Amino acid sequence: MEGFFNSGWKVGVELKREEQIGKDILYQMPERLKEASSKIYDQVLTEGISYEHPNITFEGNKGRFIYSVKISPLRDLKNMIGGAIITREDITQKRALEQEIKETRDYLESIFEASVDGIIVTDYKGVITRVNSAAVRMLGYSREELIGIHSMELSTKIPEHLAAQREMLA
Repeated sequence: MEGFFNSGWKVGVELKREEQIGKDILYQMPERLKEASSKIYDQVLTEGISYEHPNITFEGNKGRFIYSVKISPLRDLKNMIGGAIITREDITQKRALEQEIKETRDYLESIFEASVDGIIVTDYKGVITRVNSAAVRMLGYSREELIGIHSMELSTKIPEHLAAQREMLA
């Protein structure tokens, strides 16, 4: 049942809010999806179990939109199901931003790894959290050996070097 949404809905006209109120939910769906949608809706009403789909693609007059849909049973004071609440959230922009963040992260990761300079990243206490390949080659340790140790363990132990490292950590 969940898979039927993946192909996307083709909505010929964007419906205004007042055009949707009081209408059967199936009113705005294409014929090819009505049967599966009706089964899901009936299941929510009979079993009282919510249905959620985080990623439904719609095609409208203004382009492609991605929605998250949840159908929850609507209960009265006697806990009887009298209908359903259907929420649809436009997550198009959120998905675009997530993709942009992923691409940026991948780009920065490639720069980090491609650098000929050794780069060591520590937390605020000086414990190593990341190292690039150049640092691994320079120091002769594996990445696994370096991550988790305190950066001071890599010190030459020469007093002026120790002082400089402490100053950097401060």
